Amino acid sequence: MSNDSYTLIHISSYAHKCIYTKAHILIASPV
Repeated sequence: MSNDSYTLIHISSYAHKCIYTKAHILIASPV
């Protein structure tokens, strides 16, 4: 596995986690 592929997967995973956390906060917070 090349270093670029690993970095791409890591960034993708981080972005997914970030989006999930933001969505969870939006859903959990009362409007």
